[in-house]
Amino acid sequence: MIKEVRMTLSFNDTEGETNLLGRFSEEDLELLGDFYTHAEELHQSKVIQEGFPQSVKFHWTKDKGVQIEAEPFEDEFISSFLHKLRPIFLSEKPASFDKTSGLIGRAFSDKAMKRQLKAIRYRFETSSFSAYGQVSVGNVPVFDQATIKIWLNAFEYHQDPEKRGFLKYIENQFGRKGARIVFIQQLAERFEGIYLLQDLARYIIDL
Repeated sequence: MIKEVRMTLSFNDTEGETNLLGRFSEEDLELLGDFYTHAEELHQSKVIQEGFPQSVKFHWTKDKGVQIEAEPFEDEFISSFLHKLRPIFLSEKPASFDKTSGLIGRAFSDKAMKRQLKAIRYRFETSSFSAYGQVSVGNVPVFDQATIKIWLNAFEYHQDPEKRGFLKYIENQFGRKGARIVFIQQLAERFEGIYLLQDLARYIIDL
């Protein structure tokens, strides 16, 4: 059974509206439902509800370079946040952000939807640290989606020694705790993009 979903999109910089038609199989709808559930569980995590950490500051000194100052945090609720983020953030997972947005893009196959998904992805891949510009340590960009994935696989999900070696200069510069703060803060601020995609999935499911 195929479900047809009609949707209208409009953008501030263009005139008129675009009417879209998407087709979803039962398997597609199940995947969208799984993504919605993952996003809802993440939304209920303490990191999203209360914020982490409340204050992060960067300092630069001639002797030590860039240093980080932040409030203390509880390892237990950080681990819970990362656990709930895993099925969304890791691209290979069945209902990841990448696979869910890709499914929706293929179902509608229209430039307007591709533009909408591109805007959602931008929210998913950026954080307030972007205001600092890019910071690189040992030629590795700190505020970068690929670097975040490497850090997750090096220290949180897979304990990959090769990836740990790739990030050794960042850890030497910021310390283990400082590096963790920088990457987790970036991850926590990506929830807006996840929430926008969750809203889109819910519309498709409920229509």
